[in-house]
Amino acid sequence: MTAKIKLNAASGGGSIAINAPSSAGSDTDLLDTSGNLSLTGNCKVGTITDTSGNNSSTTAQIAQGRAKAWVNFNGTGTVAIRDSFNVSSITDNGTGDYTINFTSALANANYVVTGTSGGQSNTSNGAVYQYDQATAKTTSACRILLINTSGGVVDPPQIAVAVFGD
Repeated sequence: MTAKIKLNAASGGGSIAINAPSSAGSDTDLLDTSGNLSLTGNCKVGTITDTSGNNSSTTAQIAQGRAKAWVNFNGTGTVAIRDSFNVSSITDNGTGDYTINFTSALANANYVVTGTSGGQSNTSNGAVYQYDQATAKTTSACRILLINTSGGVVDPPQIAVAVFGD
């Protein structure tokens, strides 16, 4: 059996024939006995897509855990991002009220927002916070509201938010 790999037309086009092994288990063959590509070692790629050419992921997105965005920031005083992925900035809208602005817009607003906060021991009822959305999500930002167990809004020093979805 011979399989073909299509080359990009910009690099000359054409195809390369790779012969499938006559028996399974050869470490030097690229195709298994069913004609499936089988690689060992490192494979360098820029973008991975499904067999239909859809649902692409870059290697950077995969390395980031495939969250669409995440951020770890200090909510006290001047808001400061410690680390992030696809988050351009945080807007402090007032006590416990933050807008997380995305670097690249999401495909739609049907994503999931999850997060944690803590590190503040001087609020009533300890450092347990409820995590709520303050307003409707958009493709370019989401807004969160942090409420302590007494129902008051708070600015905790440690806030972490992750966004998953399309």
